[in-house]
Amino acid sequence: MNFTSLGEVLSDDCREELYNQLIAKSERFFLKDRSSSIPVACRFACSQSYDSFQREWFDEKLSYVVYMENYGVMVLTEPYKFLKFLEEREPWEDYDVCIFDRGLTFCVALTHNDEIKFINLVHA
Repeated sequence: MNFTSLGEVLSDDCREELYNQLIAKSERFFLKDRSSSIPVACRFACSQSYDSFQREWFDEKLSYVVYMENYGVMVLTEPYKFLKFLEEREPWEDYDVCIFDRGLTFCVALTHNDEIKFINLVHA
């Protein structure tokens, strides 16, 4: 699948570096009984999940990293582009996605079951 319409597709080296940073920062928020072979978005423990993305999570002036785990792709994009992409997807299109800022202060995880989780990576 081509994600260039969303924004800048990051290089393999950049993707690998950001992935390693995401895992290192997120591990303490993972469910302990979940294997590392399970998608990252599905490993997050979360006290509250959401039915939809909350626009207040995102600053419209900033770009965010979107990790499309099913495809092994990371894209740097504006929130409105990605939210529109999700709104327009077909019902059978399932993704495991992590959306995070470059500073890794938070991560929004979308699972293939349409579970949406907001994880504050700064505060435990």
